[in-house]
Amino acid sequence: MTSLLMNETPTDSTESRPDRVCLACMPRGARARVIEVEADDEQCATLSAMGLCIDEEVVIHQAGEPTIVSLQGGRGRRIGLSLRVARCLHVVALS
Repeated sequence: MTSLLMNETPTDSTESRPDRVCLACMPRGARARVIEVEADDEQCATLSAMGLCIDEEVVIHQAGEPTIVSLQGGRGRRIGLSLRVARCLHVVALS
């Protein structure tokens, strides 16, 4: 199991982030930054191909199954994630 996409290093230590939550816990309309991914190599490669990487800012358009987010670095491109995958993505909320 790998905890980061594309072997990137997060800017902050994720272990010391008390505000870290899984993407699946974020409400509709929330903005967040991805800080950690707990997934196997194949899943990480798939997420990376979709444009979802560490430090990516996302906006949650639909919570639940599926979770739909827009990627701010991808000029607002929307992607759908299963609830299982959304639970593997750790984020911090942005104001």
